[in-house]
Amino acid sequence: MKKTVLILLCLIFGVVFFTTRIVSLGSITVAVMFAVLTLVFGLVEQNPHVWTDTLTTSLMAAFVLYLHRANIKRLLNGTEHRFGGKKK
Repeated sequence: MKKTVLILLCLIFGVVFFTTRIVSLGSITVAVMFAVLTLVFGLVEQNPHVWTDTLTTSLMAAFVLYLHRANIKRLLNGTEHRFGGKKK
């Protein structure tokens, strides 16, 4: 499961980053998807620790969202820096 989740998260980051060229959006998306994938794979594999694992990854996602709050404001305003974009 761990390798599959890692590969999926890398693919998700790559798709988000290469379509938007915004690193913070990729990071935020991966943080949230880590919690979602932990829950899904935990339930599918009947992991006895699925709820503690999901709670842990959800707290990590919340922390990432908190740390990216300025980025989220810029994303909502449409002013977030794009990788390879022109500097002002």
